[in-house]
Amino acid sequence: MSTSWAEFVSADGIPYYYNQQTGESRWDKPPELMSSEESDTSADWVWMPHDYHGYLPARLLATYADGSMRCETEDLQQFDIDKAWAPLRPLFRSQLKKLTDDLVRLEDMSEPLIIHNLRERAKSNNIYTNVGTILISINPYKQLPLYTPSVMDQYAHNNTDKLPPHVFTIAKHAYTKMVEWKTNHSVIISGESGAGKTEATKQILQYLAEVAGSTNGVEQNILSANPILESFGNAKTVRNNNSSRFGKWVEIHFDSKFRIVGARNVNYLLEKSRVCKQAPNERSYHIFYQLCQGADAAAKKKYGLASKLESFNFLNQSGTIEIPGVNDSKDFAETTHAMGILQFSKDDQESLFSTVAAILHLGNLVFSADDDKSSITNKNELEQAATLLQVQSNQLAHALTHRVMVIRGQDPMTIPLNQEKAIDARDSFAQSIYGWMFDWLVSRINVFLSAGIPASKTHVIGVLDIFGFEIFEKNSFEQLCINFANEKLQQHFNSHTFKLEEAVYQNEKIQYEHVEFIDNQVVLDLIEKKPTGILCILDEEIVMPKATDSTFLQKLHQKHEKTARYIKPRLAHHTSFCIKHYAGEVSYLCANFLDKNKDTLHQDLLDVIASSKSAFLRGLLPDTKTKKVSLGGQFKDQLNALMDTLNQTEPHYVRCIKPNQTKTPVMDELEGGMVLRQLTYAGVFEAVAIRQKGFPFRYTHKDFYIRYRMLGKIKGTGDKDLCQKLIKAIPADLTGIQIGVTKVLYRAEQYRTLELLRNVAMEKASIKVQSSVRAWIARRFCKRLSACRKVLREAIKARNLEKLNFALDKQVIEFELKEQKDAQKLREIVIEELRLTKLINELMPKIQNQDDPPQNLIDQLRKAVSECKAISFESKEAKNAAEKLENIDQRIETRKQLQEGVKNSDEHTLGKFLELASKLGIKDSESSVSAARAEVERIRKEKEVLKNLKKALSLPNEDEAKPAAKNRGMSHSDKSQSSSLLPRQSSKMGLTSVDFATLIKSPFLHSGLTIGERGETTISEEAQKDLQSAFSEANKFVCKTPEGKQLVTSAGLVLKLRVSIAKDAWDEVEKELTAATALELIETPEIRAAHEQLLYRANVAEVQQKLEEAYYSHDVPGLEFGLDKAEKLNMDVGWARDMLNYILETNQALEQAIANVELDALEHALAMAEQIQYKKEEVAVARNLRDQVVQLIAEIDEILVSLESREKMEGIYNRAVAIRMHTEPMDRLGGLLRLSEEELIKLMLKAAIALNDENRRVKLSIRMKEIFFARFGDSFVLSQSKKLKSPGEFARGKLFGKDALMAGFLTHSKEPIHTSMTQLEMIEEVPKEHQKQLVKQSTKIHKNILGFCGDRQLSYPTMLAKEVLQKGLEEPHLRDEIYCQLVKQLSSNPTPSSLSQAWKLMKLALATFPPSEEFENYLEMWLKRAGPGADGCIDILHTTTFKGAKTVAPSEAEIEKA
Repeated sequence: MSTSWAEFVSADGIPYYYNQQTGESRWDKPPELMSSEESDTSADWVWMPHDYHGYLPARLLATYADGSMRCETEDLQQFDIDKAWAPLRPLFRSQLKKLTDDLVRLEDMSEPLIIHNLRERAKSNNIYTNVGTILISINPYKQLPLYTPSVMDQYAHNNTDKLPPHVFTIAKHAYTKMVEWKTNHSVIISGESGAGKTEATKQILQYLAEVAGSTNGVEQNILSANPILESFGNAKTVRNNNSSRFGKWVEIHFDSKFRIVGARNVNYLLEKSRVCKQAPNERSYHIFYQLCQGADAAAKKKYGLASKLESFNFLNQSGTIEIPGVNDSKDFAETTHAMGILQFSKDDQESLFSTVAAILHLGNLVFSADDDKSSITNKNELEQAATLLQVQSNQLAHALTHRVMVIRGQDPMTIPLNQEKAIDARDSFAQSIYGWMFDWLVSRINVFLSAGIPASKTHVIGVLDIFGFEIFEKNSFEQLCINFANEKLQQHFNSHTFKLEEAVYQNEKIQYEHVEFIDNQVVLDLIEKKPTGILCILDEEIVMPKATDSTFLQKLHQKHEKTARYIKPRLAHHTSFCIKHYAGEVSYLCANFLDKNKDTLHQDLLDVIASSKSAFLRGLLPDTKTKKVSLGGQFKDQLNALMDTLNQTEPHYVRCIKPNQTKTPVMDELEGGMVLRQLTYAGVFEAVAIRQKGFPFRYTHKDFYIRYRMLGKIKGTGDKDLCQKLIKAIPADLTGIQIGVTKVLYRAEQYRTLELLRNVAMEKASIKVQSSVRAWIARRFCKRLSACRKVLREAIKARNLEKLNFALDKQVIEFELKEQKDAQKLREIVIEELRLTKLINELMPKIQNQDDPPQNLIDQLRKAVSECKAISFESKEAKNAAEKLENIDQRIETRKQLQEGVKNSDEHTLGKFLELASKLGIKDSESSVSAARAEVERIRKEKEVLKNLKKALSLPNEDEAKPAAKNRGMSHSDKSQSSSLLPRQSSKMGLTSVDFATLIKSPFLHSGLTIGERGETTISEEAQKDLQSAFSEANKFVCKTPEGKQLVTSAGLVLKLRVSIAKDAWDEVEKELTAATALELIETPEIRAAHEQLLYRANVAEVQQKLEEAYYSHDVPGLEFGLDKAEKLNMDVGWARDMLNYILETNQALEQAIANVELDALEHALAMAEQIQYKKEEVAVARNLRDQVVQLIAEIDEILVSLESREKMEGIYNRAVAIRMHTEPMDRLGGLLRLSEEELIKLMLKAAIALNDENRRVKLSIRMKEIFFARFGDSFVLSQSKKLKSPGEFARGKLFGKDALMAGFLTHSKEPIHTSMTQLEMIEEVPKEHQKQLVKQSTKIHKNILGFCGDRQLSYPTMLAKEVLQKGLEEPHLRDEIYCQLVKQLSSNPTPSSLSQAWKLMKLALATFPPSEEFENYLEMWLKRAGPGADGCIDILHTTTFKGAKTVAPSEAEIEKA
C-alpha cells in the first residue's frame, strides 16, 4: 500500500514521522506505516500500575462492567487492574525513547514517565538527575569513577550546564553564589536508610574542602571527623551497610577570602536503642566491632575483649557480626588515626574505648528471676564492667536491681526490681551512657574544628544529612519525631521552590497563573502547636502521677478527633493514632511513648556515674541543676533552631533514593514502586507539580533562535525581535509560548511541536544538501571514468607498449576497471613477447647453419622456446626456433642411441636408429653411423657361430622352435632340501620352472647326451667333441651380444661339470654350480641335471645343523669347528664364516669403543652387537657408557645454546671429565667456564634473548645491573636526575613558604603539590598547550595519591589509585612524574598506614608501566636504598621494563587485593 508518510530519525536517535504531501509531522507511527501486528498492538497504550515496577507500558485489552480493567505488558503478561486506578494514564510510545537529565524537560512530567526516565538512565550508570534545581541521587550500589580529583576539577572549572548532573554541581552552586552574593547557603540532603545520604554529604564536604582550601589545613580536619562520627554513629541496617543513625548538620565557615576557617556539627536524635537491640541482619554501632577486632592484644586483655564477638549479648541478637567487604580492624586504625589528627589525647581515647567495652560487658549481665526481685548471677562480668567504669561493683549491682523511691514527706524507700525491670534498667543505663558519650564526642570535635572561627562574621555553607520520611509496619515515637522533622523540611522546601519559580516569571515579566502554595502547616500545628499539639500533650502526661500511654492516647482522641489530618482508629481497643502526612498516612503505636519521651535514668544509676573515679565518665552526666526537658521537647527545640538557621540560608536540595531492597547494582535492578514511594516522601512530585503549572522549557533568546531558526526565513534587529518574528512565521499553534526579558518560556505541548518541525526542517535541508553534493560527485566521477576508459581501450586496440604504459600510469581511478585489468594483462604479454623475439633473433643466426651448435646456444634456445609456449606465443620467429630445436634434439638423440646400441650389441636399437639417421641426413661417414653398421654385420656373423653352440648344449635354435626364455631361475620345488645345501644361492641363476621330467625328454637333446631321472648324465665322445668345437669357435669369435656371452659362459660351465662328473668329483660340481650362481647363464639341461644330482648329497645335513646351532648361540669354537668340516665337504657356508668374522669384529669394536669413550664407536659397536643380539658383559658396559655420553652431549649442546647458569655448566663439564670424555663442544664449554662473570653473563643474556626466555632475560639483566650498579651505582642519585626539577625550580613562583617547599621537595607531604616535580614543561616533542595540561594533570595525580594513602580525606581510594595507573598508561610522559610523587610520599613518611598504602601503589605502578629509560636507573637505585618496604619492587620493575606496559589498568578488585 502506497503512503505519503515516511519515517526519519532525529539527531539524538529518536524516530519521527512526516507526511510529504500534507506536511504533517508526528512522533508516533501513523497507522499507514504499521504492520498488521503493530496495528493490533498500537491502540490503547497506557501506563499500567505495578507494585514492583511502579508503572509499566501496557495495552488496555478490556474494561469490565464493574470498572476493573485488563492489561497486557510488552512481554505479553496480562494483569487485572482495580477500578480505583481508572482511568489509566495514556501512553505515547515515542516518549519512551526521549530521556533527559532534567525531569522538568519531560514532555509529560507524570509519575510513570519520571520512573521510566530514571530507570533507563540508571541502566547506563547515570545516577544523578535534575528536577530543575533539585538533584535526585540514586544509590548505585557499586563504585563509580565519579568522585576523583579529576572529576572534581572538571566541575570546578567548567560550565556545569554543559556537564551531566552531579552532586558536585550542587556544591559548586552553593559555593559560587556565596562568593558572588556574600550570602549563606545550605545543602539539604534527605532520603531513607540506604539511599546514599552519608556518601552525598561526604562528597559535598570533599568538594568544598578541595575548592576553598584553607591556610591551616582545617578543611582536611573537617573531613577527618567523618571516620570518627561514622564509627560511633553509623551501623549496618538491612538497607545499608553504613547507615547514619542520627541526623547531622555540618556548618562550614569561610573567611572574607572564602577560605575554610572552621566547622561545627550538630547531631539530632541518635538511635540509642540500637546499642542494646538490633533487628535481624543488622548490627550495632561500628565502634563495638572495630574495637573488638582492631585493638591490640594488650588492649583486648585490658578491656576483657578476648572472647569472640558472638559472646556479647548486645552484638549477637541479629545473627550478623561481619559485613562482606568491610575490614573492621582496618577501619579501627582509620578511626584512631583520625582521632590523632583531631588531637584526641591518649587519655581521651582510653576513656572512650573503656566506656565502649564497659557497655558490652553490661550487656552480658545475667539477672536471676526471684519473684519480685532479681540479682546478678555472673559476677565476673559485673566486676569487668565496674572496673572499666571505675565504680564499685556492689553499688552498680544494687542500682541495677533496686530503685529508691522518694515520696515527699516520707523517708526514701528501696524497691527491688524483678528480672524484666532489671534488664530494662541495664539497657537504659547502657543507652544513656552511649548517648552522652556520643554528645561529648561531637562537642569535642567541635571544639577542635571551631578553634579557627573568628569572632567576626563569617560566611557559612551548611550541609544537612537527615533521616528521610519513614513509614514502617510498626511506627513509634522515633518515627513521629523523624516525620515531624520531614514535615518541617517539606514546608521549607515547598515554600522555597514556589518562591523560586515565581521569581523566574516575575523577573522575565511574563503572564502566568498564580501557583497555589502546597502548605502543610496543618500537620505541623497538629504535632507541635501549643497547647494541644501531640508533643505538648505528651510532655504534660509525663509529669502526671498516674499517666500512661493509654491516657495519653485518650487525650489525643479528645483533642483531635475532628482535626483534618488526624485519624482516630475505628476500633476502640486499638492503641494507635494516625496522621495524614504529605507523604501518606502513618499509624503510630503509643506503646512506650511516655518512657521514651522522658529520656531519664533512675537517680540510683545517675549516682553510680557520679561516683566514678573517671573524670571522663563523670563529665558525661547532664547538668542536674537545669530544668529537665523531654526528648520530644529537646528535639523540637533543636528542629526549630535548625529551621531558623535554614531560613537564613539559600537552600539547595539533594534527594537520595534507594533503588532496591537487595543492594543489587542499580544498572541491573531498579524497583519502580519503591522509588516512586521515596520520590513521594521526598516531595519531588510537589516540585514537579509547581513546575508543571508553569513553564518548564526555557531558552535564552539567542539559544532559542539558534535552535529553531531553520523554521522560518526572517530578519530582525536583535535576538528577542528575531524570536518574536520566528514564532509568528512558524506554521503551528504556538500561542502558549511566552517571550520574557531574557528567555523564551513554554510548555511540553509547544516543545513537542517545535522539536517535530525542527526535525522535519533539518531532514529536508540535509536531503537537499546531500542530493546536490552527491550529484556533483557523481558527475565529476562519470566524466573521469569515461575519459579513462577511452584511453585504455585505444591502448589495448593499438597493442603498443608505450600507449599501454601511458594509459595505465596516468589514468588513475578509485577502483579497478575491466579495461584496466585487460590493459595490465596485455602489457605484461607484450613486454614478454618483445623480449622473446629479441632473444630468438639473436640466437637463430648463430645456430641456423650449424648441424651441431654449441651446447650453451642450444640451452638458450630451448629456454626461449619453452617461454614462448608458456604464453602461447606463435610468431614466425617462435615457430622457426621450435622447429630448429626439434631437429637438433633428434640428431643428438639418434647419435646417442647408436652409441648405446654399439656398446650393448643391441641389434634392434641399431636397426631403428640407423634408419632415423638416414632420414635426418646424418652422413654414413660419421663415426657413430659407421660403427653401428659395422656392429650390425658383426652380430649377423655371431649368430651363425652360436647356432653350433646351441645345438651342442641341447638348446633349440630360432629356426627350430620359439626362443626359450632367458634368465629364468631354477625350480624351487624342493626348496627345503636345496636350502640345506645351498643356503645362499645367487639370484642371477635361478632354477627354471620347467618340470625336470619334461626336460629330460626334450626333442632338442643332443643325440650323444642322456639324462637320468635324478640328474645322472651320459655323454658320448661325439657330444663332447661337438661342445668343445663349438665352444672353441665361439671363444675365438669373441661374442658380444648378451645371448652370445651367456651361451659361451654356460658352455664353459657345462664343460667343467662334465669333467667333474666324469671324475665323480661332486664337491667340484657343487663348487662350480655355486660359483655359477653369480653369473648370467642360460640354464642348459646338463646344468639342471647336475643340480638335481646334488640334492641327493644330504650327507652335509649334519654339518649344516651343527653350524646353525653355533651360529645362533654365538659359539665361536662351534662355528670354527663346523666351518672346518664344511670346507672339507665343499659346502657353501659363507654365512657361518661371516658370523664368525662378525662376532670377532664386534668384540674388537666394543673393546676399542670403551677404551676411547667415543660416541660413534660406541654406537657402531652396540649396533653390531644389536644386529646379532649379542649379549656379553662388554655390551652392558658399552651401553651404560654410551648412555652417559649421549646424555652429556645433549646437555652440553643444550647448555651451549641456553647458557643457563655457571653452576649447571660446571656440573656438566665435571661429569664429562670424570668418564674421560673429550669432544669439541666440551672444549667450548670449558672455554666458557674460564670467562669472567660479566663476560659470561653477557653471553647468557644474548642466549636468553635468542630463546625468547623472558624470565631469564629479566634475571640476567638484573644481575648485569647489579654488576653495573656495583661499579657505578653511586652516580645514580634520584635528586640528580635530569628528569627531575631542582628544589628551586619546583618552588618558583611561590611568594610564601618557598624555603619550606624547597626543603620538602622530596619528602612526604599532606598538602597537594602546586606544580609538577619533573620537567614536563621542557618536553620538546610536546606542544606548549599540552605541556600545560600535563602539569595540571600531575597536580591532580598527587591529590589522588594523597587520597589513596589516607593523607587527604577522599572517597573510594581504590578508584583514585586506578585513575593514577590509568593516567600512567594513557600518557607515558606522566610516568616518571608518578614515580617521583610516590618517592616523595615514601620519603620520611611518619604515618605507618600512609606509608603502607604508598608502597602498595608503588608496586601497582611498577607492575603496570615502566619508567622512562632515562629515569629507570635512578628509580632502581632509589628502590635499592629504600629499605624493607621496597621488597620485591625491583623484580617487578625489571619484569615490567622488559615486558612493557600493560594494556589496561588493574581493576578495583585487583587493587584491593594487592
